[in-house]
Amino acid sequence: MNVLVELTDRAGRVWGRAEVDAESQKEAEEIARGRARTEAREALTVAGVSNPTQSALVLKARVNVLWTLCMIYTPGSEPESKFSFHAKDEQEARSKAFVWCRYHSFDRSDVRVRHATPDEKNNIHNEWIPTT
Repeated sequence: MNVLVELTDRAGRVWGRAEVDAESQKEAEEIARGRARTEAREALTVAGVSNPTQSALVLKARVNVLWTLCMIYTPGSEPESKFSFHAKDEQEARSKAFVWCRYHSFDRSDVRVRHATPDEKNNIHNEWIPTT
């Protein structure tokens, strides 16, 4: 499973980012959080924040899982993978997929979401998904 963790401040600036593949979401999330924390510490030091834990800067982890949008082009056929995108859970993934579907004039019954396979992580297009 592919998990993306971003550490952001209250203004939405990303200070640390890590993407990890692992067998389980929990394992991937733990590894990614650690790597993102290290990256954030380095970025904060470069920015001149001497002691991030004592400063007013509070970082929040944003965790996203990689999902694949699949389309059914012919009734009764198997869904074909179209592209991958990040969402925090299956409900958000479905919501994003339905917005994409509506935007492109597809019927929502034609779209499916599932966890992305390792081969599909090279076809990530978050920019194609309108914000919900």
